[in-house]
Amino acid sequence: MYMFMFGNRPFREVAITSFVLAVLMFSAITGYAADAAPVAAQSGPLGEFVAALLVQVVFPFVAAALAILVPWVLLKLKKKLNIEIGQKTEAAITDQAFKAVHFVEEWAALSVKKGIPVTSGQKYEKALGMVREALPTLTPADAERYIQSAIGLTKGLGASKEVGG
Repeated sequence: MYMFMFGNRPFREVAITSFVLAVLMFSAITGYAADAAPVAAQSGPLGEFVAALLVQVVFPFVAAALAILVPWVLLKLKKKLNIEIGQKTEAAITDQAFKAVHFVEEWAALSVKKGIPVTSGQKYEKALGMVREALPTLTPADAERYIQSAIGLTKGLGASKEVGG
């Protein structure tokens, strides 16, 4: 349903995969630095010290830090994307419910003009059917909740009509 779905895989699987990739990447960098150490040693004692410091301290520390940070960043990204996807999905479902309610009201008005009586139950069932057809993954209870919300928020429909809403 979504182009980017992080939620199908457990975070543990993603974290382990990213940890392995980070370790491999920084092992390669450390190996390259170790190969470059003899060249640095030729530049004197200071070059040898810097090369040893980089290979033995800095690169392993950076690799460990990034191996910890990569899964943390992925977790933050996952949380942000799930929130954004949730908000977009909620807005799309609400919009579909409002469209269904307004369409059914127009259909009912046209039917009454033609002399065909329409009950509020018929209008409700027709709107509910439209939402279910447009959003088949939505549970029937959720579809009813969205339709009831759309009816309640639309001026002049449902109970709001009776109280002058």
